[in-house]
Amino acid sequence: MIRIDDRLYDRAYLDETSARLAGQIGLKDRDDGRYAVCFAETIDWLALFFAIRKAGASVLPIHPGTPYAAARKLAIGAGCDRLFYNSLTAEVLERPAERLAGWHAAADEFGHDRVRRNAWRAAGRISTPRSKAILASSARRRT
Repeated sequence: MIRIDDRLYDRAYLDETSARLAGQIGLKDRDDGRYAVCFAETIDWLALFFAIRKAGASVLPIHPGTPYAAARKLAIGAGCDRLFYNSLTAEVLERPAERLAGWHAAADEFGHDRVRRNAWRAAGRISTPRSKAILASSARRRT
């Protein structure tokens, strides 16, 4: 049992809802995709999370208060294939080939945690001396 906003949900409800959502969005049994999910309703987000993880894919949770443009930028920066933004209709995210190759090399060599940290640095969320220097350098090039 889990309580969300003063309502109790049992495992059977989450299992049924997850299976239904997996069918609706076309998840395969063995899915190696990367999905970004931004839903206002916690129970919907949680059910979709379980469906995606059961299929073997990765999930990037995005805070429900995040505007669409920022959610899309986070999803692309993290290397996600699709974005679910308050809808079960996913937006397929395009990534340049050279960026995609760099993502896979980083994921294979360092593991997903390292890649996730790099994505947050790129979004300016983690401050390290190196990331500050990179951000400052890119800001100078833009002006």
